[in-house]
Amino acid sequence: MISEREATTMLGALGLAREPARRALKAGLAGDALRLRGSLLYRAAAVQALVRPPVPESALPAELQQGCFVARIDPSRVSGLVTDSERRAAVCDGWRVSAITRLFFRLRAQRMDPMPFLATVSGFVVVGGLVTAAVPHRDVAGAERTRFSLDPPGPWYPSLHGRLVPTPPGGPWTLIPTAAGALPWLGSSLPAG
Repeated sequence: MISEREATTMLGALGLAREPARRALKAGLAGDALRLRGSLLYRAAAVQALVRPPVPESALPAELQQGCFVARIDPSRVSGLVTDSERRAAVCDGWRVSAITRLFFRLRAQRMDPMPFLATVSGFVVVGGLVTAAVPHRDVAGAERTRFSLDPPGPWYPSLHGRLVPTPPGGPWTLIPTAAGALPWLGSSLPAG
């Protein structure tokens, strides 16, 4: 067993600062922490398993090369959830996306080519799915949000779960690939709020 400080130092080999590394650990990527006298302890082997080279866009599975929604989430949204369906349910709602983006997601789903969805914490993939619907609604404050219907991901997901997939800085979500002009018809992420 290693301390949280030792675990964050190990994850620092990937270029993560201490706080993003702590967020990844809080998401359960190295398993549940053992709390002992005010300290958090992790299995060293579980943390070491996360220290793998990041997956660049060019190495993403072919299914994601035609567009993928990448959500940047707080670890509290998935911490303690055990099943994949629970995790998908926890991340499917509350997204600010444009009407044209929702339309595109619906068109892809109608032609039997649903948009892949990844949720990340500090760049680590924690949830995967396929967007089969994107439905607008109003949140409790009256702001328009989008709720995705997420089916289980395709066979591409196991190779990405727990892996670091770097994305450029930005809002609460992004689209990949991010090459200039790669996905011009989708609009862009709106700032959090």
